Amino acid sequence: MLVAVAVVTVALAVCGMFAIKRIMNEKEQVIPTPEPVAVETKTESPEEGPQETPEPVQKPEETPSPEGLALQKKVERVLASMTLRQKIGQMFVVDMSQLGGSSNTSINQRTRSRLNTYPVGGVLLTGVNMSSAPQTTAFIQELQRNADTPMFIAVEEEGGDASLLASNPNLNIPKVKDARQYGDDRDAEGATNAARQIAEALGSLGFNLNLAPVADVALDGEASVLGRRCFGTDAKLTAQLAEAQVKGYQEVNISAVMKYFPGCGGVSESTKDGYVETTRTKEEMRAVEWIPYMTGITAGVDAIMMSNIAAPQLTGDRTPCSLSQKVVGILRSELGYNGMIISGALNEQAITKYYSSSEAVLKAIDAGADIMYLPASLEGTYSAVESAVRNGRLSEERIDQSVSRILAVKIVRKLIDPEDYPEPSPTPDPDEQNWEEDDWSDEDDGDDWSDEDDGEDNGWANEEEQSEEDGEESGSQSEEEPEGGQ
Repeated sequence: MLVAVAVVTVALAVCGMFAIKRIMNEKEQVIPTPEPVAVETKTESPEEGPQETPEPVQKPEETPSPEGLALQKKVERVLASMTLRQKIGQMFVVDMSQLGGSSNTSINQRTRSRLNTYPVGGVLLTGVNMSSAPQTTAFIQELQRNADTPMFIAVEEEGGDASLLASNPNLNIPKVKDARQYGDDRDAEGATNAARQIAEALGSLGFNLNLAPVADVALDGEASVLGRRCFGTDAKLTAQLAEAQVKGYQEVNISAVMKYFPGCGGVSESTKDGYVETTRTKEEMRAVEWIPYMTGITAGVDAIMMSNIAAPQLTGDRTPCSLSQKVVGILRSELGYNGMIISGALNEQAITKYYSSSEAVLKAIDAGADIMYLPASLEGTYSAVESAVRNGRLSEERIDQSVSRILAVKIVRKLIDPEDYPEPSPTPDPDEQNWEEDDWSDEDDGDDWSDEDDGEDNGWANEEEQSEEDGEESGSQSEEEPEGGQ
């Protein structure tokens, strides 16, 4: 009996040692980082430039959209009909300087050619593109007629002094108070009505996405870089008014964009001019800055725009939030947002001083952003993303994740009708196929090895050469810069 007990005791001890060793080995495993695609880079010393250690992007949980399985099937139907190049295009929103000139007020042949070559998902219009209501409407209609897939036609119309369109009397856009005034008055109804009026006017011109409202809390009051574009210093009041405007825009079928996550209401410098950072901690931001975003997510906001500020207390380094997996990961996993995430303007100096255009876009995709907003260059960047998918640096599944979110919004906002796309063919089940002996006859033998097909899929075909990032496509307006900066 004693011998048996001793044997059992020794066996348990040995098993325990193996278990402990296995656990220790698992803890020591390191997930390999994918090798970057070859692109032009801009390097800075660790003391001068943003340097974030890449981390694998955590795949968002597959959660049903508010419209449920029916919307998912519609998205899959449209997605199945798209080429890789078309899908990549959906992830870009550019300005007219990259499609035919910064002062264009109508379509020209260069615009048509570039939309054909680079089927982007959206275009931002600014004051130099609009002279009157009839001209703007005709211009937008012509843009959409030449689009491969219906585009987001974006504008930034916040109200108050940040009213690009309302400042032009020929556009018939109502003038409304600035965000701070609605905050001072604690006027949620007025904020809703203002958003609804703007949305109705924008919709009548052909716009479908407004880069508003600002959801940041003005921690430094009027000294904040956002000034009166913020609703105020009270997080809960800001959340109430931002939610009211989100509903006001989207009830009239204009996609709203809350900005700028994780919150830049506590800084006084602009990322248009260079590196800017916040010293706020994660606990401080969760208690204040993120309250409006959590409210907006619950309200179903179509998109959230990232900030280009750095948040070292969140990331451990000086990486701009738009390019940070850690910060985008907070928005996805901790705040539970599975809608469209738009990068900050990638032509701002907070980005361009430290990264080439291609590098910035690839980092933003790695971080989890869905839309690359105003990249500094279009040609080379577009080619870099294509090359990254072809050489395995990026998976097509990762592209599909973002494009699915984009298509879902376009379907809900009635930009896209899934019925215009062919029903995807079902994948045959090999177990259900009735294989006959004739299927393996000599008559068919060798068909798959014909000269006509030889080499098409064997990796010998020359890849499309990556375009140079020319200075002409700088992504900035020559006469007027987009108002998207912080």
